Amino acid sequence: MAVLRFLGVMCLAVAVLAGCASNEKKKAAFFDKGVAAYEKGDYEVAEIQLKNAVKIDPEYVEARLKLGETYLRKGNVQGAFEAYSTVVRTDGTNIEALLKLAGIFMLAKQHEEAREKVAAVLAIAPDHVEALFMSARLSELENDLDEAEATYSRIMSSGHAPSRAAMGLAQLLARQGKWDAAEGYLRKAVELDEGNVAPRLSLARFYAAREQHDKAREEIEQAIAIDPSNADLYIFQGDYLASRRLLEQAEASYLKAIETAPGDAKHYLA
Repeated sequence: MAVLRFLGVMCLAVAVLAGCASNEKKKAAFFDKGVAAYEKGDYEVAEIQLKNAVKIDPEYVEARLKLGETYLRKGNVQGAFEAYSTVVRTDGTNIEALLKLAGIFMLAKQHEEAREKVAAVLAIAPDHVEALFMSARLSELENDLDEAEATYSRIMSSGHAPSRAAMGLAQLLARQGKWDAAEGYLRKAVELDEGNVAPRLSLARFYAAREQHDKAREEIEQAIAIDPSNADLYIFQGDYLASRRLLEQAEASYLKAIETAPGDAKHYLA
C-alpha cells in the first residue's frame, strides 16, 4: 500500500510539472503572437493574444507591459492605466510601468500623482534621463521655473540628451521673455546634434515667432539639406510659407512633398 501511495504521489507530481511546462509554452506562444501582431499594427489581435497570456499567468510582467502599449495605441488610456498599475503592484520597481503611469497622470493633469511616480523612479535610478525630463516638465506645469531650469541644466551637465535639454531650457527662457538666452540654447542644441532636424525646426519656429523670417527660412532649408528624403520637412516649409502668404512658394513645397512620398495622402491634402 505504501508503494502504491508513493507511486500515486509521483504520478500527481509528474502531471503537475507537465501541466506547468505546458502552460509556460502556451503563455510564451500567446505573448509571441501578441508581439508579432503589435509590430504589424494589428492591435485587436495583439490585445486578444496578450490577454490570453496574462490569463495563464496574471503576473506575466512583459505581457502586461506590452498590453499597456497596445491599449495606448488603441486610445484606451483606462486599459493602459490598469495594465501598468497591475505591473507596479506586482513589481513596484518596474521603471517602465512607473514612467507610463506618470505620463498618464500628467495627461490627466494630476500632477501630484505624476510627481509621486517620477519620484519613485528617481529613488531607484537618480540619473534616469526620462524621469528627469518629466520632473522638469512637471516643474514647468507647476510654475516652479527655477526648479525646471535646474533640472534641465542637470540633464545637460550629465551628458545624456544634452540637445533635448538645451531645447527645454530654451523653451523655458522664451516663456520668460529671455529671448537672447533662449536663442543661445537653441543654437547650442543645433551644435550638439547637427544631424538632427528637430533642433533646427525649433530654432525656425523661434525665429518665425520673433518675425526674423530670413533666419527662419534658412533654418528650414538647413533641415531639408540634412534630410532631403523627409517629406514632412517640405510640409513644414509649405506651412511656414503659406503663413507668410507666399502661396506659390508654399505650393512648390507641397508638390515636393508629394514627389518625395507619393503614397502619403496627407501630402495631397496639404
